[in-house]
Amino acid sequence: MSTAKKGISSELIAQDYFNRDPNNLVFVPLLGIGMIDIVVLNKKTKKISLYDVKTVSRRTKPYKRSKLGSIIYRPLKAVQKKLGVRIILVDETTGQIIIPEKK
Repeated sequence: MSTAKKGISSELIAQDYFNRDPNNLVFVPLLGIGMIDIVVLNKKTKKISLYDVKTVSRRTKPYKRSKLGSIIYRPLKAVQKKLGVRIILVDETTGQIIIPEKK
């Protein structure tokens, strides 16, 4: 599967994850272009959350202190950090959603 198709699939899985909460309204950018993939508005708390969806990549070779098969974490861009965007990792094979803690 191409990387574009993997990305779209991961975004759909993430949208479904957030849509399961009836208090959430989920918005996506027109044409899927930009540094924010999903905007979630919680109707109850009025909190807006911004997410950049990434498909999980795993190491095929050990690297420094990382083990074989461990997840490769991608950093946010400076502008994403400024805006408060969070990364959400989607494992396509298992459908698992990982939201790393903010640093």
